[in-house]
Amino acid sequence: QKSRKLAKGSLASRLDGLYCSFGAEMEHYHGGALDGGSCRALMGVADQLFVKILAMLEELHDDVSFNTIRSHVVKYKRALALLDVVWSSVRGVDGILPTEAFLATLEEDIKLAREAWLDAGLNIRGHPKAHLTFDGHLLDQVREFGGLADMGEDWIEQLHQVWKKERMLTWQIPNFEKQQLCQLSNMRIKENMRVVAVKSATNEARKRTF
Repeated sequence: QKSRKLAKGSLASRLDGLYCSFGAEMEHYHGGALDGGSCRALMGVADQLFVKILAMLEELHDDVSFNTIRSHVVKYKRALALLDVVWSSVRGVDGILPTEAFLATLEEDIKLAREAWLDAGLNIRGHPKAHLTFDGHLLDQVREFGGLADMGEDWIEQLHQVWKKERMLTWQIPNFEKQQLCQLSNMRIKENMRVVAVKSATNEARKRTF
């Protein structure tokens, strides 16, 4: 992400500031980009967010008509909404296998999302995840294995949260090397078997008994 240097006042720079104003964070562990938690937070305020993006685009591109800008924004909005429909339905539910009716609906949703993606001017070949989603691989995976729940990355996200907490505790240490050593030291203490045993015993003793 070193090449991702945003010029001050550029659209990309202002968009980053806008995302952060809605509670999103550009995470270091994610290459300075939005992680899944931030994306979900932005999706929750999508209507307000797109209004502000629309106003920002109109301000920066005064040579382009309002209707032209709005049509592009609406296309992006539709593409992302349909993409959310697809991916929110393929995680699967424990003990429930997808029916033929579900697979037919999913196939139609993927088709609509693919059309919306291309209509928005987005590339499929240049995006591996888009290729997997729109070119049949996702549907094949769901049909063969019953969903993608067994491929969840929740444990990875939890590790991100652990190290994020350590960075928040050590952010005032100016020397990067000392900061990293301090974080590693904290983690070693927390993972020490004696410390873990004492914490477990303490937590067990604190439980209320009625």
